[in-house]
Amino acid sequence: MGEVTGVYLAKDEKRAVVRIRLSRYGAALAREGSQFWIVKPRVGLGQVTGLTTVLSGPEINVVPGKADGPTQTEFVGLDNPPSTVIEGGLKIILRGEHPKMRVDAPVYYRGVEVGVVQKIDLAPNALSADVHVVIYPRFAPLVREGSAFWDVSGVNVKGGILKGLEVELESLRSFLSGGIEFASPPGTPRAKPGTVFFLYGEPQKAWLAWAPKIPLAAEK
Repeated sequence: MGEVTGVYLAKDEKRAVVRIRLSRYGAALAREGSQFWIVKPRVGLGQVTGLTTVLSGPEINVVPGKADGPTQTEFVGLDNPPSTVIEGGLKIILRGEHPKMRVDAPVYYRGVEVGVVQKIDLAPNALSADVHVVIYPRFAPLVREGSAFWDVSGVNVKGGILKGLEVELESLRSFLSGGIEFASPPGTPRAKPGTVFFLYGEPQKAWLAWAPKIPLAAEK
């Protein structure tokens, strides 16, 4: 929808100013309420996110404001995607001893991305970490009381010299930024916002056998 035409230091020398030229089709994005943020590579302890931007350079994403909003030409760039991206989603907390994922890591159900990690913080007792997750509105019914969550970050290698190696990789994105998978038992009510679940290191066979029929909202 456009391109960056210049980056320079603001007069107060406390921030950078990014000048963008929007195309004819993207011009309407420059309106009141639009939110812009920079997608850039993040390097952590054994973790990398935004890997594609290492080669292409940082990218700018935008969530448009109201369609009838007045034109605006100056915006404050955000460090992370705004909460409006997932407005109406189910917010839950996963409590684990040593979570390996990072912010923006995907949450999967049967291999389909249904949510995202919004924030990671210490639990109130500081004995574990709280992973704050948002499940996208369409998939919110998938989370039930008794749902089980486990870490699928990175690559799991099993085997030995005689048996060979078995490599498990949930996806390239989960390898780079970490990830979470979950399963839900049949015949249980929907989980309420703010429910706290334990985050396990690996799934139990019983969880993988759960196969509840859960109606989802039609995709918009």
